[in-house]
Formats: sequence, C-alpha cells, structure tokens
Amino acid sequence: MYPLGETPACVCGSSKMEMRCTGKSVMNTGRYYLKCPVNGKHLESFKWYDEYRGEVLRMPTALNSDKGE
Repeated sequence: MYPLGETPACVCGSSKMEMRCTGKSVMNTGRYYLKCPVNGKHLESFKWYDEYRGEVLRMPTALNSDKGE
C-alpha cells in the first residue's frame, strides 16, 4: 500500500497511475514518481510522488475535519 492509499487515476481515464522509482544513474536518484500505465506521452501522464503527496495533503477533505484538523 502506498503512503496515501491508492494511486490516483490517470487523467486519460485508462486506469490508476503506477508508482515507480528512478534508477541510480539518473538525476533525482531514488525519487518516486507516478506514471500513466498505458501511454506516458500525454498531458499530466507523469507526476513526482512527493509533489503529488503535498498537493493531496493540502486539499481540504472530510477526513481532515473528522480528525479535528
């Protein structure tokens, strides 16, 4: 399970995005990202996981109000 539960659905509507990790030989070594499982060449088919996580945590939700936040 991912730290925030399920991965988000891709904007193309195909299915949920896949979580991957960058390799050792590239910039941003070990950084996690989300990508479209079908076609990674459309708008919003790639997101850095830490940036996505920050966006989700800043969203007002019913869950946060239940926790007294």
